[in-house]
Amino acid sequence: MTNLRALLRAKLGLPWVTLLFVAGCVATTLPMYFDRGYYLILGVGHEDADNAHIRWWHALVTTFVHGGGFPGTTAHLVINSVFFLVLGSMIERVLGSGRFGALCAACWCVGLALKIGLHRYAHGISNINWAFVVFAPVFIGHGWRTERARAFKDPVFLLVVVLFVLGLIGLVNTWHAIAMLVGMPFVLAWRRVLRDNLRKMDQGEPLDRWQGAARMAAIAFPAALAGFSIVMTLGAVLGKVR
Repeated sequence: MTNLRALLRAKLGLPWVTLLFVAGCVATTLPMYFDRGYYLILGVGHEDADNAHIRWWHALVTTFVHGGGFPGTTAHLVINSVFFLVLGSMIERVLGSGRFGALCAACWCVGLALKIGLHRYAHGISNINWAFVVFAPVFIGHGWRTERARAFKDPVFLLVVVLFVLGLIGLVNTWHAIAMLVGMPFVLAWRRVLRDNLRKMDQGEPLDRWQGAARMAAIAFPAALAGFSIVMTLGAVLGKVR
């Protein structure tokens, strides 16, 4: 039987969508450790209407910017990265990059539309990764079915439980609640495939993971977003973006 720790170790390839989103967050947030003025330059200031130079690209870059309030920069970045690297990579590895990329793209598009349509702004990537919380019960249920009480000796199982509880606590944030609502249709549509793939892993059978063009498109999406954000961040550091 496959416990959750073994799932993360399984030879299912790198979770490229997950890694690209996390890399974009780290690279875009890094300059804030040296000069908090970059928060304003990269558009975070518009949350308090104190940024007089809002640009069209701010809504794209702020997805990757962390900190600037509560929680602090490190806590904000680490929490969101852990959600991606644990829950995100589990979803991507079991369902495939194509499906996972579709989930992330849907969350991002809904968030962007609300920001523009309602003139409401936010920063950080939790408007995407909080959707992963609705998948956690499937993994928790699988861990319990296959391991029973022994599941509590699996650190990954315990971490998923903690992230699920943290995700529920995080519902006090409107953007987190929206992300979970966006994620619900996906987990309902894919729950059978997710369970079947977990069973197939136990039996050593090939998984249904949306390979081919869907996978390439899914990887291209965060690569383009993160790449753009990194370029604009580099421009800010070099004094070309103000």
